[in-house]
Amino acid sequence: MLVAGSVFTATAWAGPPPSSTEKRFAKRYLVILAAEPKLGPQDELQAKISKQADLKTDFARLSSTDFAGLNPCLQIFVANSFASKAEAEDYGRKLQALGVTSSVRQSGAYANGDAARQKKCAEVWQAFFRFTANPHAEDGTAPTFNATAVLKHADGSEELRPLKDRFADSDVPQGTPQAFSVWYGGGGSDVKMVRKGQAVVVLQRYKDEGIPIAKEKDVEVARFALPSNVRVSGLDK
Repeated sequence: MLVAGSVFTATAWAGPPPSSTEKRFAKRYLVILAAEPKLGPQDELQAKISKQADLKTDFARLSSTDFAGLNPCLQIFVANSFASKAEAEDYGRKLQALGVTSSVRQSGAYANGDAARQKKCAEVWQAFFRFTANPHAEDGTAPTFNATAVLKHADGSEELRPLKDRFADSDVPQGTPQAFSVWYGGGGSDVKMVRKGQAVVVLQRYKDEGIPIAKEKDVEVARFALPSNVRVSGLDK
């Protein structure tokens, strides 16, 4: 059933994507049989309902994202639609008599192509730095650490880009930031991740007392390619 307030990240269809003829379902009351982030085949359920000669059907697989009145990011299977809520609820009671669960929702305006709704359905990936302290002897030298840029996918898998520098600082940065700075005698560097189109780019700005601030510049030191329909937590607005 359609769950109010739920937001899901997956939008892949089990079958072909919906067609523009679905506009006919706009501003109508839908009798929804199933709603899932990834909706599987509904052949058995459709066959069961189709056997009832007195029950008219207009089966359709729709994307809830395309209708302003529905929570986005779900694939829904509709038995029929009606101009009035009373008609839809009466149809739902007939289904219930067959042992079929359904819910009635007003679809709202057709919203296919609405960028704000589609953005809610993008997979959310995470970009951050991971730090590893190097062994350090108590010989008066500063501790050092290595940094690795990490891009974590929605499924938990990770892409890694080890940074070449051994960073010297009094402390290893804590947590998993998307930017960090290190300082040493006479200079240091700022390192940050930014999104540029379909990529996450790692930039490093070297700082030195001998370099005028106006001449400092960001240098790209690593890059992750991004597929379409992905948001990067902390980098995307």
